[in-house]
Amino acid sequence: MPKFSPGDTAWVPSTRLPGTRPFALMERPVLDVAERSIFVDDGGGGRVKVSTRTAHSRNLGFLVLRVGDLSTETTLLDPLGKSALQYLRLLISDSQVRMLNVRTEAEVRALMGADGAAFSHVILVGHGTPTSLLAMTTKLSGAEVGSMLDVGDPKVVISLACSTGKTAFARELSKSRSVRELVAPFREVHGAAASLFLQTLLHKHLLMGHEFRTAFRLANDGLEGTHFRYWRDGVRQS
Repeated sequence: MPKFSPGDTAWVPSTRLPGTRPFALMERPVLDVAERSIFVDDGGGGRVKVSTRTAHSRNLGFLVLRVGDLSTETTLLDPLGKSALQYLRLLISDSQVRMLNVRTEAEVRALMGADGAAFSHVILVGHGTPTSLLAMTTKLSGAEVGSMLDVGDPKVVISLACSTGKTAFARELSKSRSVRELVAPFREVHGAAASLFLQTLLHKHLLMGHEFRTAFRLANDGLEGTHFRYWRDGVRQS
């Protein structure tokens, strides 16, 4: 089945479009389709040819979910959450990005019940263990986090919480019907490295057009001492 058809909408890197654009990814109407390219409205009355490799057909919406714990919010979680948010605001329109600061499972479920279908990507910012994501005094298992996110289409989940890439947590979360793909750190990761990993992964995938698996490998290999794991359908991919 073709990735695009005339009349569809494509997310296109702004470097493929003429002129200066406000965001690194721009939403453009598809005018025509060639073998490995599409022609999109360039926003100025013309059309431009773009490789299907660098154009994205899936509706994009990003949620930065910062799960707080009081004690480290100001020194770690706030800066990490804000760095993710500000990068995303450079990447794509503000209407496609939201950040939520929560401390309880109930807060997450309330948001997802109202707006969860709008998000294709969820970035988890918080503290983790090999078996859980920590929310105040609550320890949420991978299955419980998956249940919280189960609204709309399956999502790409990028966890920046330490140790949540280990099998006990990651296998159950990635098996959830709410999760399309999961990336998470295998061990402790510094907030600065986690922020850079996230930005590199999204840059390689969304702006340079690498397949998600390749973008993950490039981001993971490019940051010395930073080790994330990639899971899908309960199986570790890398």
